[in-house]
Parts: sequence; structure tokens; C-alpha cells
Amino acid sequence: MGPKLERMFFVLGEPWPEDGLAAVKLAALAIEDEVARAGRHPVERPVNIDPGLINDCRIILASTKDYAHRIYRDSGVWEEITLFFADGAYRTHPWTYPDFRCPDYHGFFLPFREEILHLRTGRPRGRGPSPHPPA
Repeated sequence: MGPKLERMFFVLGEPWPEDGLAAVKLAALAIEDEVARAGRHPVERPVNIDPGLINDCRIILASTKDYAHRIYRDSGVWEEITLFFADGAYRTHPWTYPDFRCPDYHGFFLPFREEILHLRTGRPRGRGPSPHPPA
């Protein structure tokens, strides 16, 4: 992807159905291919779009690669729970990508989680722990 990797997160303004992530991943792959075919970049894969979902208790990423911890969704797309929310904070799994282990990422996602809780429950934003305590 080249030496000067830049990361950006885009968040939809409206809720997206959780069973729609595979279709979004396929659309993302088409965009990646289109950018690569344009040939204006010195690297083979100039853009990598990794769509995901956030809800009150987890962040899910889509992948085209199968692995033991991933669940097949549809059309060659698997999903994994990358982060989960417990005891007032995002937590990682052994397979969580190194960048998603970063506390800065966790801090970035928190306001969106709070907005989801607010929309779902009417509860004021910023009220701490998950409504789903760990088992």
C-alpha cells in the first residue's frame, strides 16, 4: 500500500442493517478495483476499504479471507467481531488487528456507540457501561 499510509474512518449518518455488511464489502471491493484500474498510483493496491458495523456491544469488520474466528456471511464475505464493549470500555480479542488495539481508535468509536444507545433507548449520552453485562 506504499510508505505513506493514511487512515480515515467514515461513519454513516443513518443506521445500517446488520445483515447488509456483505453487500457493502462487495461494493467497497468494486471501488478499490476502480481506483487501482485508473492507474494513477505507484502501488498495486492504492486504497483499502474495510467496512464495518458498530452497535452497542461490538465492532464488526468484513473480510474476504476465511479464518477460524470469522463467520461466513454471503458472497465470499466473512465477518469478525474485532472489538467488544465490556466494563465501560472497548476490549480486544487475540485476533484484533494491531491498529484496532489502539486506545485512540477506541476513543474515536465511543461517541458513535453512545449515539446508538441514545437512539435505541432514549438514554442520555455518556452514561457508561454496556447494557449487556459480560456473562
